[in-house]
Formats: sequence, C-alpha cells, structure tokens
Amino acid sequence: GRFRWRGARRPSQIFIDGQKDPVIEVFWPSANFIRPGVADVATVKGVEEVDVNAYSGHENLRMIELKPGVRRIAPFAFSECFQVSCVTLPEGLESIGNAAFKGCGHLPRIEIPDSVTNLGAWAFRDCDKLREVKFPAGIREIPDGLFYHYYDFGDYGLKRFVVPEGVERIGKYAFYGNRKLGEVLVPKSVKEIGDYAFCNCTSLTNVVFEGESRPKIGEGAFRGCEKLKGLDFTKTPNIGTLLFDDCNFTE
Repeated sequence: GRFRWRGARRPSQIFIDGQKDPVIEVFWPSANFIRPGVADVATVKGVEEVDVNAYSGHENLRMIELKPGVRRIAPFAFSECFQVSCVTLPEGLESIGNAAFKGCGHLPRIEIPDSVTNLGAWAFRDCDKLREVKFPAGIREIPDGLFYHYYDFGDYGLKRFVVPEGVERIGKYAFYGNRKLGEVLVPKSVKEIGDYAFCNCTSLTNVVFEGESRPKIGEGAFRGCEKLKGLDFTKTPNIGTLLFDDCNFTE
C-alpha cells in the first residue's frame, strides 16, 4: 500500500483505507517521542480482514474503530495493546481470531455484534479491566480461555455474565481467574461446562441453571470458588474430579 506521513514525531492516528491498494495515513502531532510507528488511534476501513499481528504490541494504541466492511479479525491482531480503552466493532463482522485482543488490559467493555459467528479461543485473555460484554446471539460455544486471567491476585474480570440461550458449550478455562465474577446464569441449552471453566472465580456466590437437566461438568470447573454457596447436581449426568476443591460451601 501507500503511506502518507504528516508532521513529525509520534503518530496519533492510523487510517487503513482502500481495497486492493489501501492507503495508510499516519498523523504525527508534536509530542514526546515514544516509538516510531506507534499510533494512538487505529481506524480500519476498506479491507475485509485485519491481518495476523497487525497491531500486536502497539503499547500507545488507545482506540480501535473498525468500519463496516471489515469481516474478519485475524489471530493476535490487537494483542498486547495494553492501553486500548475503546473498541468499536461493526455489524457485518463475522469472526474474531484466537487471542485477537489478548492483553488489552485497559479495555472496560466490548460489544460483539450479532453478526459474529466465529469467536476464537483466548480472544479476551488477560483483559484485566473488562467488566461488561455484549455477547453475540448466534454463538453456540464460549471458546476455551475466552475471558481467562492468569494472575491469582487483584480484582480482575467480569462482574456478572449471562450465558446466551443457544450456547451449548462453555469451554475449558473460559472464565478462569475472574475474581470479580459474582453470578452466572446458565441456560438450558448448555450441555457441557469444560475443565476449570470457572476455576479461581473467588467472588462467585451463585450459579443459576435454567431448566431441569444439568450439563456435563468437567474437572475442576468450580475449583477455588471459595464463596460459592452450594449447587444441586443431583441431575448432572457426568461430573469431573476436583470439581469443588478449595470451596467453602455455606449451604
């Protein structure tokens, strides 16, 4: 593509515009020099896919806006962009790749459009300040490690999550280490909860299962949920080991 650089010093905005030959415009305002080629705002339009590692590790990137027409976000496209606090995803987006937003530690909320039908594993891993998620209606699986948090200290993760009706599987480590998560609503469509799915969710007090049947529950799924009040699994067809290890049931 062609590159247009204006001014001097650090870029504040990158625009990817075009189809066969996208134009990338980089605006460099007068500011303290941090690192060449790193922008504050990324606006992507005129292309169908954001490439693998396209913005990975851009520590000064704070805002991401994908315009209509962008259909795919490749794996690791925005990973480790720690300062990102705002992401706008367009209706018409179809897939978000593995670890696409991994390590975006300042992102407080994300709205995933209903057009997304393919959501990659670990896509929002270690998004420490993520508190609110608007989940797409057509997704049938919460992927492995989707909201995983590595560290066993600090108040990380979602506060409440309603699993959408139609989801059939909650993946392994999906909510691991979400220490703020207090309540989870599981619809009757869920048939399986993967290994360690809610492990170390230390504030989790209530898991509500809709419907009479219970899903298959994997090894250590609620391990370390020390505030969990208790669950009725008399109708659960298959329960893994270490399910309630390090839990202190109060009822």
